[in-house]
Amino acid sequence: MTDSEWAHFEPLIPPVEPGGRPRETNMREAINAILYLLRTGARGVIFLARNFRRVRPSTKIFRNFQKAGVWDAIWEKLHMDLREDMGREASANAVMTV
Repeated sequence: MTDSEWAHFEPLIPPVEPGGRPRETNMREAINAILYLLRTGARGVIFLARNFRRVRPSTKIFRNFQKAGVWDAIWEKLHMDLREDMGREASANAVMTV
């Protein structure tokens, strides 16, 4: 992930809950690992297991974000940013149903 991509992504990462343990995982590396796994599928698991010690934290982060709706919020924000970059309104003003 480039620095500019991370600049969009980082504010969307939920902070550690108050009173919880400080986060030990580098979130940028964890998100990179998650995106790599999503792109490559099972081949990525083998690569990560051989090259990174902490595959499990990334999996746990992915599942926790999924349960909490974080991925949906990230997708929505990035989608709105893309629309604005294209010169459109942030949210679509018409919806098609099939």
